[in-house]
Amino acid sequence: MRFVAVDIGNSKTRLGLFQDAALQTAHSIPTDKHSTVDLLLQHYRDVFQEDITDLPLFVASVVPTLSHVLRDEVTLIHHESPLNFEIKRIQANTLGADIIAGSQAAVRFYQIPAIVIDAGTATTVTYINKEKAFLGGVICPGLGISAKALFEQTSALDPVDLVIPPSVIAHTTEHAIQGGLMFGHAGMITSLVERIKKEEQLDAVSVLCTGGVSHALLPLLPQDYIFDPELVLKGIASIAMNHYTH
Repeated sequence: MRFVAVDIGNSKTRLGLFQDAALQTAHSIPTDKHSTVDLLLQHYRDVFQEDITDLPLFVASVVPTLSHVLRDEVTLIHHESPLNFEIKRIQANTLGADIIAGSQAAVRFYQIPAIVIDAGTATTVTYINKEKAFLGGVICPGLGISAKALFEQTSALDPVDLVIPPSVIAHTTEHAIQGGLMFGHAGMITSLVERIKKEEQLDAVSVLCTGGVSHALLPLLPQDYIFDPELVLKGIASIAMNHYTH
């Protein structure tokens, strides 16, 4: 069957058109946190170059206002959706829909145990063990909001492009800021991954990386990290398929 998977983030919304579990096409649009349900649905339909009016929509949203306005028109992903993993150690109803979808994709399409890095507006690093149990993780300020806070709270520092500078030891203010943000964020991620591996006594683990800024950080991350830009959409699609088989 065909359906649309929608990943509503704080800054960006990612939409994917699926035939069963196969992603046919995907698009990104800015997230409008103050839109009405009719405008949202029309905007989603306008993204695709075909009529999707009659297709079901499965939505993972981290924006409560949009979850509320869409609740009667779409299937929202949440902790009570048909999942292939258990949620343990935390209150299940506090877990974000994007983390749920990413965890679903990790369990369905990769070797577990798995650590999932989602680098978007916030950067999350979460863990699913070999028994298919989600055990928690950490939430950090994302690369973009870290940069914004730096520029807004300092008078002498101007905004810079979020790119990797030539070296860690910088010779210009611009490169020094870029190094602090890029090398610093990548170092934070790798340190958290290593701490999880040590805490859980892991010898082998899949480390999956997704999210809007993950591609920019990828050259600074270990080569065995697996980059999957559509991890959340794939997870939404897997949950959607479970809806029709359970």
